[in-house]
Amino acid sequence: MLFEVEKISEQIYRISMPYVCCYLIVGKKQAVLIDCGWGYGDSKGVAESITDLPLTLILSHGHPDHIGGAAPFEKVYLHEKDWGMVESQSQIDLRRRLMLQSVPEDFVENPDEWQAPRQEAYLPMDDETTFDLGEVTLLSFHVPGHTRGSMVFIIPE
Repeated sequence: MLFEVEKISEQIYRISMPYVCCYLIVGKKQAVLIDCGWGYGDSKGVAESITDLPLTLILSHGHPDHIGGAAPFEKVYLHEKDWGMVESQSQIDLRRRLMLQSVPEDFVENPDEWQAPRQEAYLPMDDETTFDLGEVTLLSFHVPGHTRGSMVFIIPE
């Protein structure tokens, strides 16, 4: 199975795939997916199978294992300091090469499962960005290091 889902708490789900995890945070009025993986398979569809609330994607940074599946999402947030790296990091050939280094030996790739790179603009996110999901709040903090635009998120509740 490409995706594994684990319920961490009433509001948090971990969606695991080869080498990377995404986190779905579900509030009372909307949900946020933190990162979307390689863009192999349908991480958005997995998130939508868990909740029918409006879904926003926020990206912790601009590396291929975190941004590859961004194309199908309407609203996608990424720190502006990582916008310049998105074009090179979202190319299918790079994502494919890197992901295939981390999959089990018996993994069989289906070329039709690769999503094209996102063409729409990203929404800016910084230390002032707060996501009110309804009884769950997600606070954003810029922590440059891994990339210039790396972000971490805290749920104060």
